[in-house]
Amino acid sequence: MRKLDRSDYFLLAVLTMVVSIVSFPWAGRQYPDTMDYLSQAARSWADAGIYSGARASGYVIYLKLFGAECQGLYIQWILYPVAWGALAWSGMTLIHEERSRVLLVAFCVVAGMSAQYSQWAASLLTESIAGSLFILLSALCLRMLKDGRTLYWVVFVAISVAYALARDVNAYQIMFLVPALLLLRGKGVVRFIAVLVIAGACLFVVNSAERNERWLFPYMNVLGQDVLPNYAMRAKLEERELPHELALRHSGKWASSDDLWVMNAGEAEPLRAWARSHGKKEYAKLVVADAPYATLKFLRQLPALVNFSGDELAYYGGASLAGKHQRLFAYSLWPVIAMIMFASGMLLVGASGISDSGGVRGYLFSVWLALSGFLVIGISYFADAMERLRHALPGGLAWTVAAIMLFCLVASGCRRAEVSAN
Repeated sequence: MRKLDRSDYFLLAVLTMVVSIVSFPWAGRQYPDTMDYLSQAARSWADAGIYSGARASGYVIYLKLFGAECQGLYIQWILYPVAWGALAWSGMTLIHEERSRVLLVAFCVVAGMSAQYSQWAASLLTESIAGSLFILLSALCLRMLKDGRTLYWVVFVAISVAYALARDVNAYQIMFLVPALLLLRGKGVVRFIAVLVIAGACLFVVNSAERNERWLFPYMNVLGQDVLPNYAMRAKLEERELPHELALRHSGKWASSDDLWVMNAGEAEPLRAWARSHGKKEYAKLVVADAPYATLKFLRQLPALVNFSGDELAYYGGASLAGKHQRLFAYSLWPVIAMIMFASGMLLVGASGISDSGGVRGYLFSVWLALSGFLVIGISYFADAMERLRHALPGGLAWTVAAIMLFCLVASGCRRAEVSAN
């Protein structure tokens, strides 16, 4: 790996400065979900509810430590450009050609300025912290494809645990990525301990979500919006003891509608009891039984799910430069990903990096990273009907970062091709 020179540090300074300006939070914006985090963070450290409650504990602990305003807000803002800078730094240590390093920084600037990612620094929600942690995690993985020193593994475990604790879906994404850790360099014992710690954190999150029924609200949204309005699907569930009258009443409604009737009212308890005992299993059976149609419907929605825009993006904007001027910064990331892949393809024409074992590991890891994004988008689509674009956001970020990682590896391979030719 190469050492960075002055021009590299200048490029990194430009990257962090531009992303910092675009994402700077003039004020912290609070949303209905924010109230849940703040109320859970108000508990004492001795209260078990702060670690396992109505919300995943990662952001709750963060707010408990740093507060909602000022310190906590600015820490998550600082972390965002630092994360993009770390990703660019990791890539620049691999790339010897100056033009490719400039392209790498340009890709990071364009992705980092996107309102899909940058405006969350001004929102008191998990998206900013989770997104920054994922970028840092990816930057570290890019580094560890070549250097597996123990210190990197310690930092990797810490970031992975924090990321898994931030949101429930993150735990599933990290568990999916665990087999890919075999592609990273490092001592066998260190890697084994890392897997145990990460798996333990993920299992804690999954168990906490199940015990506190954090799945029930999104499930009721799916039931009311996607399942019950379909007569054939409702009939199949009624054959499996779904309460008929309550199903008709909830059909076409959100779990948050009608004053949370379906979540709180005593008369809705039979429907909630059915959801707890049969709901998830029966819904999964319906999806599997009609897999071709469900898959086709999902694939048709996929381009929109990765492009977080429109009214939903506007609702979460306004407290930063990217949020206030969305006409400039709310651009689609599809062209960005396409440009990165095109540049990688052009470089790959003359590259021999794929014949290198480290290069093969890197390509496999970047593909695995992209597949983890596909998993997140799938969970967001099939497991919740409300704010699907927002919940699918980590999936689009995974695709963007995976494309940048692939570009770094291909550009590194191009350097080896030139050396071998000479």
